[in-house]
Amino acid sequence: MHVKHGMFRPDVARSEAAGPGLALPLASRSAFILLLLGLWSTGLHAQSISPQPEPGLWRSEATTLINGKDLQAALRSNQEDMFKDLPEEQRAMLREALGDPPEIGVDMECISAEDARNLTNPEKLIDSARKDMPECTLQAEEASESSLRVIGNCTGSDGFNGDMHGELTMVSPREMRTRFTGQGVMQLDAEQAPEHLQHVATGEPVNIEHSEKSTWVSADCGALQSSELNY
Repeated sequence: MHVKHGMFRPDVARSEAAGPGLALPLASRSAFILLLLGLWSTGLHAQSISPQPEPGLWRSEATTLINGKDLQAALRSNQEDMFKDLPEEQRAMLREALGDPPEIGVDMECISAEDARNLTNPEKLIDSARKDMPECTLQAEEASESSLRVIGNCTGSDGFNGDMHGELTMVSPREMRTRFTGQGVMQLDAEQAPEHLQHVATGEPVNIEHSEKSTWVSADCGALQSSELNY
């Protein structure tokens, strides 16, 4: 799992439901936990957050606003546009070959018992956060037994540059919520940026609001296998 310049880019075992070209701070509850818990250990003497999440299959639903524009809605619209002009026969062939389109803004993630323990181990998390976000300065703002807030600033040649605020709340062993806000600019190559990010690829000020709710689904991950997190 990697966090780069304020862009949460998970590669834990999960379904690819966020859509292509989604280089934004969204998609993964566990990536946010990596950032928040890792920073927490620096400012709060390595206390552990609780409760610990249950191992198994987790489902995360995300909503992201870029300058007030719903990014998931834009992705869904793009997805629909890909199919609407095709003859029904071609649409049926595509569905048979590719399966049903992924649910935009939804991730399925398999968390092993070791992953669950590590997600509340500040010492391991801080090392990964420092490695993955070398151009970000971050610090804990306040915390409680089950929640944490951080503030920070990122500067670099790629990704999000600006101020950020994040919050993680462990509601229960089977539910966690994250919230991220950022004010700054997106450093993107306009020629390579996907259509839904063209309006922020020019270096104009950007306001990002991202919220995510993750819930435990079952102890059995089925075909979705867990992979070792980047500690």
